[in-house]
Amino acid sequence: MTNIDDEIRAVLSSEEMAELETLTGEQGMFDMIGDSFRSKMRYWVAILWIYSFAAWGGAVWSGFRFFQATDVKEMAFWGGLCVVLVIFVALAKIWYWMEVNKNTVVRELKRVELQIAFLAKSVAAQK
Repeated sequence: MTNIDDEIRAVLSSEEMAELETLTGEQGMFDMIGDSFRSKMRYWVAILWIYSFAAWGGAVWSGFRFFQATDVKEMAFWGGLCVVLVIFVALAKIWYWMEVNKNTVVRELKRVELQIAFLAKSVAAQK
């Protein structure tokens, strides 16, 4: 722990420390995923998950059909569809993890904002 962390903990009351501890704990991957379903974008996240699972299922199915195709025209169709669906899933995952990252950054900003507010309050009380 650094000096500033010790100073912050020294001026905070137990109630303020409890509030700060809820924000400072490290989150695991499943916690971050759960938080994404509680954010303002939760409906978009849910829609994206549904479409991604459907697209992944379609990609697997079209990949299977690609290997069962007998002529080149059929192979081109099923192969192209499989590629498009896999690209959609990849882009959806990129957007989703950017959303998770945004939520993590917002959480850290709230933590810093809370620390600043507590320190300002304690400095004002000392004067």
